[in-house]
Amino acid sequence: MKIKMDFVTNSSSTSYVMLGITVNISDLVKNEMFMDSIYEEYARTTKLYNPKEELVSKETFLQDCGEDNWMIRDYSQDGIVRFGEYDEVYVGINPFDIKDDETGAEFKIRVKSEIEALGFKVDKLQKIEECYYNG
Repeated sequence: MKIKMDFVTNSSSTSYVMLGITVNISDLVKNEMFMDSIYEEYARTTKLYNPKEELVSKETFLQDCGEDNWMIRDYSQDGIVRFGEYDEVYVGINPFDIKDDETGAEFKIRVKSEIEALGFKVDKLQKIEECYYNG
């Protein structure tokens, strides 16, 4: 019998689960409230980590985001926005982030209100489960 004692990897994948909504990247860029929050995060992190760097104007920043969505990925709220394949973007919260004193119904209300606070219309929350193989 042989036993492998070192680290083994046989794939590279990304997976996540969330309760939320699916939007198209073009709809995301058109969402003024969401894009304002992206610009605010860009400004906050730039001032914090690169205080001497001059901020680009909001107009330039938003134009750049429309052309290259990596900026949206870098400055969106971690955990609430995930990028799927192609042009899909998932906006929601991981169900494991439910608070100890929160019921399932309260969690759904919180998820819906946090998504709506970003300027998205929520008709119905969906369970989102994604896994991508990167190899």
